[in-house]
Amino acid sequence: MFCRLLRYDIRKGLISDYKKLLIVVAISVAFCIQFRWEYTSHFSSLSEASFGDIIFFAFSGMSEYTFSPDQPFLFPALWVLLLVLPMFFVLYYPFYDLLGFGKNVLIQVGRRRTWWLSKCAWTAVYIMTYFLIIYAVTAVFCIVMRIPLSTQISGETHEMVAMKGYNPMLNGEGHLVEFMGRMDLQLFVLPVISMVALALFQMMLSLIVSPIYSFIISVGILISSAYYMNPFLIGNHCMTQRSNLVVSNGMDIKNGVLLSLCMAVFSIVLGMIAFNRTDVLSQPLRDE
Repeated sequence: MFCRLLRYDIRKGLISDYKKLLIVVAISVAFCIQFRWEYTSHFSSLSEASFGDIIFFAFSGMSEYTFSPDQPFLFPALWVLLLVLPMFFVLYYPFYDLLGFGKNVLIQVGRRRTWWLSKCAWTAVYIMTYFLIIYAVTAVFCIVMRIPLSTQISGETHEMVAMKGYNPMLNGEGHLVEFMGRMDLQLFVLPVISMVALALFQMMLSLIVSPIYSFIISVGILISSAYYMNPFLIGNHCMTQRSNLVVSNGMDIKNGVLLSLCMAVFSIVLGMIAFNRTDVLSQPLRDE
């Protein structure tokens, strides 16, 4: 029954919602073009660039922010867009499904736990699909531009990204570490796990407050992550500029994975408890 319900959710809440995923394709093409423009403006050609360089650039975020009148806060618009977008995409399907035909499905299933776990699995699949589209579009761009499909990060890209906005007087002398060239877990695993955890947390909050307020909280966590370099603000683990592979006082990948898994399990369990106590069949959920 769980597998049938999950297939229903994927068909109705992901495949039928393909127009949103086309937006991801457009944004991915846009940041690939932006990378090409910035890279060639610094180094004249793409001869040393790689697939990993573009992903490193897209999820670079910003260095640790330290208040100073001489250094204004540089809002990491691309990073925020890439992480806020999937939170919005997964926001309403479980809610509207439960208001509509999902009630009949829930009655047929007969077990609230199965319905809830299916929605949790759907959320994880959606977030993974979102990132796979980003990686796939970037790979196609690399093939067209004859950029190697290597995850090796070039010294040029590290210099272009890590040094942008980094002020040793504010961020700490000697905090930049000698770059090792590879950060596959940071680029391809940690952002996915972190965003799955945040999406599950958001879905759990939707049961307690409402979808719009849960979305505001998710966005607040991500924006706060840009302002404060704190391991408990999960967005920090999705910024390549704040990885301990780039700065000595940066975020540890193992801690990021552990925090994300704990957050995901907490959200699934608490959401199941809240869902079991919600009278969803006789009363509409709040949407304000």
